[in-house]
Amino acid sequence: MDSSNNFTLHVLDSLCALSPEDQPRALHDLIARPIKTLSIYRILELRSAIASGLDPELPMVSAALDLIDGQIALRDIGGDAEWR
Repeated sequence: MDSSNNFTLHVLDSLCALSPEDQPRALHDLIARPIKTLSIYRILELRSAIASGLDPELPMVSAALDLIDGQIALRDIGGDAEWR
């Protein structure tokens, strides 16, 4: 596993260790904000690492994948628009 996969797994493990009440905000802070600055290629890498390295049935993993899929859809719809 390369270092980007290790980082992804570490981040998601850290999120899972939080209380259920704190998880949504932490997920937003760790993925939702920074993902807007990533290239589509890095977003697809991130999604692949999460999907292949973790159980998508876990609520935190499912939420992360949904968030990433939403950003991918916004990129498809908005292209280079700044509003995304």
